[in-house]
Amino acid sequence: MWKFRYSTSDGGTVIEKDVTLSENEDGTGYIMSGLEYDIELGYDEEAGKLTMVFQYVGMSGAKYVCVCARTSGGTYSWTEGYGLDLIFNMSDDSPELEAVDNGVWTAAEDPVTGFGFYAFADSPPSGSGGYIVRYQFVLGLTR
Repeated sequence: MWKFRYSTSDGGTVIEKDVTLSENEDGTGYIMSGLEYDIELGYDEEAGKLTMVFQYVGMSGAKYVCVCARTSGGTYSWTEGYGLDLIFNMSDDSPELEAVDNGVWTAAEDPVTGFGFYAFADSPPSGSGGYIVRYQFVLGLTR
């Protein structure tokens, strides 16, 4: 069991939710369960990190639900590749995965700091989506 840690404002009160990480079927990453929808996390063993990028995660009625990157300023994007890296601190005593912008979003003054679940009428998404839940400032996961 891991604690997913986030805040609704920069430097605000930290909120924790219990999540689990389970290896995916083909062994190339993990599934994070415990939030509103399961999220597929890529795995880069050499870099010691998990990756969270745009993806479809399910349906809400007739709408397609996606994980979309969110910036510190509140912009969201469904562009493939935008997202967060979860970097392992390599500690056996206090394991932690720290969330950082993966560097694909190029506006350094407004980095990716979180994500949201958004519902779109079309697949692939077009126009704007309605949010289901937003995790604006993701700190990472701890044990």
